[in-house]
Amino acid sequence: MVPDKSVLSSIKIINTTESYVSFYICYSQEKPTAGDYDISKTNSILPPRSTECLWVIRNENEGAVENMQFNEESIVWYAIVDEDIEAGDLDPEDHTECKKLHIVLTKASPCTSNELIKFDPPELSLLWMPNKPLVFSVIIVNNTDYCVGFGAFGVETNMGWYDVEPSIGLMPPRSTQRLVVKRVPDDEEHEDMQCTDKLFIWSSLVSEPVESSHIGECANIFLEARKELPIVYNKLSISLL
Repeated sequence: MVPDKSVLSSIKIINTTESYVSFYICYSQEKPTAGDYDISKTNSILPPRSTECLWVIRNENEGAVENMQFNEESIVWYAIVDEDIEAGDLDPEDHTECKKLHIVLTKASPCTSNELIKFDPPELSLLWMPNKPLVFSVIIVNNTDYCVGFGAFGVETNMGWYDVEPSIGLMPPRSTQRLVVKRVPDDEEHEDMQCTDKLFIWSSLVSEPVESSHIGECANIFLEARKELPIVYNKLSISLL
């Protein structure tokens, strides 16, 4: 529970029976809560003896008071179903049994900076020539004492296409990550153009046992928490080659 920050976590739901089990997840509204939740699946069907791993994002509510005690929980309703039943065939009311999942909130100190990551160097100055690929690298720094997930993406208005390796990942506390970026030019680029492409890195606090695959699955939710990588593109004259 970090003030003003969303936190990504995960949980496994295990079917311990020899039957197909449908589940439906909701959150208790009977007690005050400090945050609301996004989850990868609120309902699904588990084959016998199977496991489903779900990612969960907790967003802190603006009205949360720091000293207030919260007792948050989710309720997992479930029912045994036939093999040929699909999740869309069932309504929430069809799940007659339930288990409560208690959510333990551990208050952590605020981040020393409002930004989870920073770039090293803080700005890149690159030589660019139309219709030529460009390869460069940048280091991102985890500014916090917590694990941070990240993802890289361009925007549709870019003239070129960007391949970032790694494009998603997890960074331990106070660690660094080197990204290699390859820019593939658009076929319609010409010498009179000015490159104004933008590249963004989003980031989020994560808790164990989140894996890199979870980062990719929920990337769209974190796009608003993005930080632009400052790039100054300097045109390289063809005559210099």
